[in-house]
Amino acid sequence: DAEIKRNVAPAIFYLNKHVESNVSVAELAKMCCLCETSFRRAFKSHTGMSPSQYRMHAKIEKAKMLLASSPVSNILGFFDAPHFCKVFTAVVGETPSQYRNEV
Repeated sequence: DAEIKRNVAPAIFYLNKHVESNVSVAELAKMCCLCETSFRRAFKSHTGMSPSQYRMHAKIEKAKMLLASSPVSNILGFFDAPHFCKVFTAVVGETPSQYRNEV
């Protein structure tokens, strides 16, 4: 629905542009002028995932683009390389090295 998309668009834009950020859901809701409960509901309705899941997927998509040339765990704001590897593997289904070798 266009209204739901319009309501959560500022948060989606922010998450995509500031993928390294660990902004809270409350802050994202405030960007959209919604209470946190309404924001979570609208966000999930529009994207099919929670704001936290979306943020992790956005980070992984950025990681895919950066993998070949830089230490992505630091750039994307992951705690450390092993944590990044664990999350990447869980989302993509293969390790960053395996992904890099296929690209």
